[in-house]
Amino acid sequence: MSVEKLVEHFSALEGPRCSGKVEHRLIDILVIAVCAVIACAESWDDIALDGHNKLGWLLSFLTLVNGSGSREI
Repeated sequence: MSVEKLVEHFSALEGPRCSGKVEHRLIDILVIAVCAVIACAESWDDIALDGHNKLGWLLSFLTLVNGSGSREI
Protein backbone atom coordinates (compact mmCIF):
# COMPACT_ATOMS: atom_id res chain seq x y z
CA MET A 1 0.00 0.00 0.00
CA SER A 2 1.32 3.44 -0.90
CA VAL A 3 1.46 6.23 1.65
CA GLU A 4 -1.03 8.18 -0.43
CA LYS A 5 -3.51 5.28 -0.12
CA LEU A 6 -2.88 5.20 3.63
CA VAL A 7 -3.68 8.92 3.85
CA GLU A 8 -6.79 8.40 1.73
CA HIS A 9 -7.91 5.48 3.92
CA PHE A 10 -7.44 7.39 7.21
CA SER A 11 -9.06 10.59 5.90
CA ALA A 12 -12.49 9.00 6.36
CA LEU A 13 -11.98 8.81 10.15
CA GLU A 14 -13.49 11.41 12.44
CA GLY A 15 -11.51 12.34 15.52
CA PRO A 16 -13.24 12.22 18.91
CA ARG A 17 -11.10 15.05 20.29
CA CYS A 18 -12.26 18.59 21.20
CA SER A 19 -11.50 20.68 18.13
CA GLY A 20 -10.44 23.78 20.09
CA LYS A 21 -7.74 21.88 21.99
CA VAL A 22 -6.15 20.01 19.08
CA GLU A 23 -2.76 20.98 17.65
CA HIS A 24 -2.41 18.12 15.15
CA ARG A 25 -4.89 16.50 12.79
CA LEU A 26 -5.79 12.89 13.58
CA ILE A 27 -4.81 11.77 10.08
CA ASP A 28 -1.32 13.27 10.53
CA ILE A 29 -0.81 11.46 13.84
CA LEU A 30 -2.01 8.13 12.46
CA VAL A 31 0.05 8.26 9.28
CA ILE A 32 3.22 9.32 11.14
CA ALA A 33 2.68 6.54 13.69
CA VAL A 34 2.08 3.83 11.08
CA CYS A 35 5.09 4.88 9.00
CA ALA A 36 7.32 5.04 12.08
CA VAL A 37 6.22 1.62 13.34
CA ILE A 38 6.91 0.13 9.90
CA ALA A 39 10.39 1.67 10.26
CA CYS A 40 10.80 -0.19 13.62
CA ALA A 41 9.68 2.52 16.07
CA GLU A 42 8.89 0.89 19.42
CA SER A 43 7.61 3.82 21.51
CA TRP A 44 5.92 7.21 21.21
CA ASP A 45 9.37 8.79 21.64
CA ASP A 46 10.61 6.76 18.64
CA ILE A 47 7.54 7.83 16.64
CA ALA A 48 8.12 11.52 17.49
CA LEU A 49 11.81 11.26 16.57
CA ASP A 50 11.01 9.49 13.30
CA GLY A 51 8.41 12.14 12.44
CA HIS A 52 10.89 14.91 13.16
CA ASN A 53 13.67 13.24 11.14
CA LYS A 54 11.40 12.63 8.13
CA LEU A 55 9.58 15.96 8.21
CA GLY A 56 10.51 16.91 4.63
CA TRP A 57 9.21 13.61 3.29
CA LEU A 58 6.06 13.75 5.41
CA LEU A 59 5.28 17.24 4.10
CA SER A 60 5.06 15.82 0.59
CA PHE A 61 1.70 14.22 1.47
CA LEU A 62 0.58 15.61 4.87
CA THR A 63 -0.35 19.17 5.86
CA LEU A 64 1.37 19.20 9.30
CA VAL A 65 0.18 22.71 10.14
CA ASN A 66 2.00 22.62 13.51
CA GLY A 67 4.97 20.47 12.55
CA SER A 68 5.45 16.76 13.14
CA GLY A 69 4.66 16.73 16.85
CA SER A 70 6.47 16.81 20.17
CA ARG A 71 10.12 15.94 20.39
CA GLU A 72 10.68 16.18 24.14
CA ILE A 73 13.15 13.29 24.45
